[in-house]
Amino acid sequence: MDIKLKYCFNCGAELVIKGPKFCYNCGQDLRVENLDFVNEDLILANLNQEFIFPIKQDVWKNNIWDYWEAEKITEDVTHISDVCEYWATVKSKLIGNDLFEGNFIKWDDYTYWMPIDDIPLNLARIEMLIHNGFIEVKIFIKWCERLYSFLKDKSDSIEKDLGFKLRWVDSSEYPHIVIYNLIDMNNKDLWDGAMKWHISVAERIYEVFSPLMKDFCLENPDVIDFDDIRAVYWKELDARLPKSDILIMDVHHHWLNYPLALKNFGWKDAHIVLKAYKNNHGYTINFECNSDIYKFLISQKREIEKELGTDLIWKKGGWYYEISTNINGNVKNKNEWEDALNWHVNIVEKFKKVFIPRIDEYCNR
Repeated sequence: MDIKLKYCFNCGAELVIKGPKFCYNCGQDLRVENLDFVNEDLILANLNQEFIFPIKQDVWKNNIWDYWEAEKITEDVTHISDVCEYWATVKSKLIGNDLFEGNFIKWDDYTYWMPIDDIPLNLARIEMLIHNGFIEVKIFIKWCERLYSFLKDKSDSIEKDLGFKLRWVDSSEYPHIVIYNLIDMNNKDLWDGAMKWHISVAERIYEVFSPLMKDFCLENPDVIDFDDIRAVYWKELDARLPKSDILIMDVHHHWLNYPLALKNFGWKDAHIVLKAYKNNHGYTINFECNSDIYKFLISQKREIEKELGTDLIWKKGGWYYEISTNINGNVKNKNEWEDALNWHVNIVEKFKKVFIPRIDEYCNR
């Protein structure tokens, strides 16, 4: 009996012939009788031998799906070198394929986010990660157990379409869907294989999950459109904000914070958060950044405030340093929305114009 896969689970090559016995690209045996699909995961049991983590080959006798177990197995690996070089190559290949419309958003040196069509990043996204001794691709789902349950109910057909099994994690903080691969990222000779795995798995996950998530959002519009006055304000603001240098992160919810990712910079390095308060506490914009960028910016405090045309509040926040300004108002009063929306749009553009070149200068010193 032949197994009909869209992709080879060993090398990621697209299978253009229905039900081939062997992959035309790498020669992988694709026949079901040679695979224990029930008791062992395909992606683990049939990886190319050069991909196996060299000093821990015995790990492949078991299912290694747990993040902490994978970390324990690879804890003796030294820190990864030249991380930026690895991601720059991956990014160029992804954008070259027009995948994710060129959106490739840095969280930190080891994690990148990719949007799934028009689905807000805080609802769901694809993440690619690298660690000292393993790499992973994850479907991140935040604050929406219904979406996770919707997908998990279709897990059999999803894994069949993908051509490999996934780990479905019912997390109390956030549910997610993940696949790992052990590899020594300090060995640059393995990078081509790691990139190929990352890109092929991300592409396949995108192709399979994207239509399902769009269907879910169409059937459940309330996950994006909350019936709350502030949620309506954020939705209107979203429609007005230019998207060239930012990406809206949030579902249009009724919460106070409305974060914006800066596409060319890591979230942990710098981002923008908008706020709209009830009870006459006004509207704000916060530019949040790490301590090193903050020190660089505050040395130019006078010039920055002159360019913006306003004084700013400079302070240490909870997790980040904050540079902010505000106007008076009450989001419950719809009569003032036009002025508030115009202010938010204009101040976002001013913050981008003033801060982005300076962060760029700091990063390229």
